[in-house]
Amino acid sequence: MKVMKNEVKKLGRPVNENSVRQLRIKELESKRELGLLKRGRPVNENSERQKRLKELESKRELGLVKRGRPKKDNNEIAA
Repeated sequence: MKVMKNEVKKLGRPVNENSVRQLRIKELESKRELGLLKRGRPVNENSERQKRLKELESKRELGLVKRGRPKKDNNEIAA
């Protein structure tokens, strides 16, 4: 009786572990695990928009700003 062996071959190109790209990928993975990876454009806290957003957020917390569209008043008589 013959015994068959399953040999698994790696598909695709061989990876050079010391290439610049692979070193960069390893570095990014380690930063991601530590939570040091910064993605996207950094926020400027002193910009006019950020000041406005902080002001709106503080007003929301105090309950001074209502969210969404105003409620329709059904008591008005259509002219």
